[in-house]
Amino acid sequence: MRELIERTVEQAKRKGAQFADLRIVEGSQTAVRVEDGRADKISHSLVKGAGLRVLIDGAWGFASTNNISGDALKQCMDDAVSMAQAASSNVTERGVVAEVEPTEAQVSTSYQINPADVPLDDRVSTAFEFEKVAREQDPERIVNSLVSYADSAARMSMGNTFGSYIEYESVRSRIGVAVTTQEDNIRQQAADYKANAAGYELIKETDPDEFAGGVARRALKLLRAAPPPAGKFEVIIDPKICGLLVHEAFGHNCEADAVWAGNSIVAGKVGEQVAAPIITIVDDPTLAGANGSYQYDHEGVPAQRHVLVKDGILQGFLHNLETAARFGVKPNGSGRAGGYQFPNPTAPDEPAATSSRHSCG
Repeated sequence: MRELIERTVEQAKRKGAQFADLRIVEGSQTAVRVEDGRADKISHSLVKGAGLRVLIDGAWGFASTNNISGDALKQCMDDAVSMAQAASSNVTERGVVAEVEPTEAQVSTSYQINPADVPLDDRVSTAFEFEKVAREQDPERIVNSLVSYADSAARMSMGNTFGSYIEYESVRSRIGVAVTTQEDNIRQQAADYKANAAGYELIKETDPDEFAGGVARRALKLLRAAPPPAGKFEVIIDPKICGLLVHEAFGHNCEADAVWAGNSIVAGKVGEQVAAPIITIVDDPTLAGANGSYQYDHEGVPAQRHVLVKDGILQGFLHNLETAARFGVKPNGSGRAGGYQFPNPTAPDEPAATSSRHSCG
């Protein structure tokens, strides 16, 4: 794989690319959905493909393919180069990339039980068990119970004209529970999920009564919940809700590509107070085993802990190679792609600059 990637990016360089990178992704996912005591859906999917970017005379070109043969990758390279050459005379803001030292690494997530080694019957039975525990908390008032299970394995190989080459293998597991309850004309719902860069041990270590039963009992309690009073109050926020609010309302605004595009509420505010002095916000993809963790981003830059806000003061943004060059700062390992078919390097694996994406949750 390395020889194939290095040969392709070198061909792009010989065709005039000041920068080129290639990501090859191979992966699979198994998913089980059990609803109201029935196996609603069981699926297994495979993905394989490559995406190649080139920067020529300030213009980006990108092409992807689901064929990773040498001929297909050469065609991708030719297509990407042609697009960049055609666009170069019309770009208003010329593309740039920050130079980084080349990195070579082989990394993988740590797990105890490979989900692929667990018979499918056992994975389906486990989903049924969680759903049954939820539904049996109150068969009369629980009108819908749903359990979704999924596991995935993926391998990404990437290389660029800086000389970086990264191989990354990941295994992830997930289980979610959603319960809908009804009494008279009142209907309520509760849901929860667990997902990590981990193996099947995540599921085995999860107690069905505590997890699935707990979701059902919460949905049942909500049937008797009193309407909240109107007004302005001091509140204590559950950590999950706090994380969600910070992620969506603030974290996305700290992505440097959004700042550069003029779509961020914190543009131009580095060094200014943007929150109360007691607030510090950290984005940390280096937390081992966390669902949003990674060791290298999809541009081959090592992951870093990012202090976005310290004591209420905005410290900086999440950068990929292009935004780092535009802002005159060092890349900080925040470039991630939604898949090989997207030119912007969001997890698991998004036009021609790599999106900077945060992993906090």
